[in-house]
Amino acid sequence: MAELVAYHEAGHAYVALQLGARVLSLTIDPDWDDGPQRYGDTEIAWDTDELTDEEFRHHSILVALAGPVAEMIHTGDPFHPAL
Repeated sequence: MAELVAYHEAGHAYVALQLGARVLSLTIDPDWDDGPQRYGDTEIAWDTDELTDEEFRHHSILVALAGPVAEMIHTGDPFHPAL
């Protein structure tokens, strides 16, 4: 499970970096759990002064989808329950 979570969080981080964000932290074993079954967390900072509202929303969607897509690439599975 930890390996899959690592790929998932790395997917979020990679796309965020490619889109100009800063990755403040990334963990595959957070000390807290605010969710149902939170296994990892990636904290991202955007320079929102540089982005329009539409760009920010678009970038946020791409980063959100990047985690499940990274899992799909890693496992070779063409489907993910989050998509």
